[in-house]
Amino acid sequence: MALDLDDIDRLYRGHAAYLLRFFVQRTMQPEVAVDLVGETFAQAFADRAKFRGRGDGEALAWVFGIARHELSDYFRRGVVERRALARLGVQARPFTDSDYERVEALASLSSLRAGLTRSLADLSSEQREALQLRKSAPTRNWRARLASPNRRLAHA
Repeated sequence: MALDLDDIDRLYRGHAAYLLRFFVQRTMQPEVAVDLVGETFAQAFADRAKFRGRGDGEALAWVFGIARHELSDYFRRGVVERRALARLGVQARPFTDSDYERVEALASLSSLRAGLTRSLADLSSEQREALQLRKSAPTRNWRARLASPNRRLAHA
């Protein structure tokens, strides 16, 4: 069953915020996340005749497959594209404070931040230090020290 414009619109209205959260959590860049949501639904619209599933559940899974491909493509082409844009002097319109606030609200980032803060507070000082080492210096030493806090954060 092919999807029509109303199907794509219903998927967008029902799940764009969740997709936004998906992209923000993976890119840590609200501007990129907004673009990836748009690209995902643009691709879903362009490929709507290729959809062979039945029902909204299968359609949503199909859209998330497109989202994963868009994210993968972004990471693959990102470095080259950013360098080319910089050489050309092209700059995207900067996000305003209200743009950031809107993305934060749509992606439920405040609740994620609160959960992460609680999980970090539960770590020992040595584990927090290991996370800081990983963030600041890509060395082999942090891997062994991170094993325990990563497991704890995964279960938070």
